[in-house]
Amino acid sequence: TGDALTARGWSSDDDDDDITFVYTWTKNGQFYSNEASVPAGIVAHFEEWALDVTADDGYTASRPGSANVRVVNSPPVVDDVTIELTDVFTCTPTASDYDLDPILFEYEWTVDGVVLGTDSVLAASIASGTAVLCEVTPNDGYEIGIGRVASYSVGNHPPVASAVFIGPN
Repeated sequence: TGDALTARGWSSDDDDDDITFVYTWTKNGQFYSNEASVPAGIVAHFEEWALDVTADDGYTASRPGSANVRVVNSPPVVDDVTIELTDVFTCTPTASDYDLDPILFEYEWTVDGVVLGTDSVLAASIASGTAVLCEVTPNDGYEIGIGRVASYSVGNHPPVASAVFIGPN
């Protein structure tokens, strides 16, 4: 959706008269326009569009040729997923939706196949050398898109000096 709909008609005339086309667009069964196209931004998902085209040589008109289309939803797409570790793991997706629908995300954090969380943030102590996975699945309210996974390999944790004392020997 979001694209223009454009009429294309072909006709011939045995008398070589100039031919003009008459267009009749309907949206969901209601008259829309007599233009050759429907502008981008007018067309939305789940609409039924029909077009009748009549060729006219100035003397007589042809019977109309017809075409119709049902506009479908385009599922959202996760373009990229990143994981950042500060005090917690944070999973950040970037996504797009051709229909410009708002996108909601479902998250699944796993380590060795075990689900640890389902939010965008994971607060967990993970052993060094372990891979943490975050799968993000997009949903535009009409369709669930294909998920994408990011991986974060936990490195060595530095030691923490928990207390320091100064005193006599």
